Amino acid sequence: MAEFDDLYKAIEACSRASRRAKSIVQILHTHFDALSVGLKRLREFAGELTEETRAAVQRAANIRDHEGAQLREFGLDEAGAAALERVKAHLDRERPWRDIKALDADLADLRACYIKTRGLILTAQDSQVESAIGRLYGRDGFRRLSADASDRILEPLRRVRADTTAEAVAPSLRELVDRFEPALDHALAEAGARLNELVSRTSGQIVRNLSLSHELRDREVKTEADVERLVADIRARLLAHVREGERIILS
Repeated sequence: MAEFDDLYKAIEACSRASRRAKSIVQILHTHFDALSVGLKRLREFAGELTEETRAAVQRAANIRDHEGAQLREFGLDEAGAAALERVKAHLDRERPWRDIKALDADLADLRACYIKTRGLILTAQDSQVESAIGRLYGRDGFRRLSADASDRILEPLRRVRADTTAEAVAPSLRELVDRFEPALDHALAEAGARLNELVSRTSGQIVRNLSLSHELRDREVKTEADVERLVADIRARLLAHVREGERIILS
């Protein structure tokens, strides 16, 4: 800190001084004011920087760097943004430990907002996983499977659920959201493939997933005739599989 520059210089000068008594007295006399003021300030700081105060500053910095930073990236309302700015401004002070309790309300608000936001994300993701599981439950043949077989099929979907809590700070809010949809799509495809394989093996009828994206992607439909041609193309493709005795799951 700049206010200790004179103390550092005085200590350095004393450390270089001759060990003769006269030289030591002279150098101490020269730097007496800097040593006196600097040591007084050090004692003040030692009295202020208790374990409780240091812990409070660290907690404020953690909320600024984790909860606050994630909320700012994810979206903070006006009140939350103002609270975060007050926390940052206080911690940027030369002596942030002074009046650190003035941040208690802002820190509590940021923490509560973070937990609520993270909890809503996790709840929404759980609902999507349950919806995907429900679609598999509705597939013909699923309810006749053994408990072990059902667990094996649903395992990829259950694995999608984030191994975290609303109170945790990792993975970040952005990572939670960005990773979920691709992971759910992949897990649903894997679970569907496992179910197809098992039902095909037990029923003797081939069950396969079929994507119609090739027929639908970038296809322009302007007239009734266009609609009829599209329907005819899809019908022909589906019938080709059905006539082979296959059961089709559209994906």
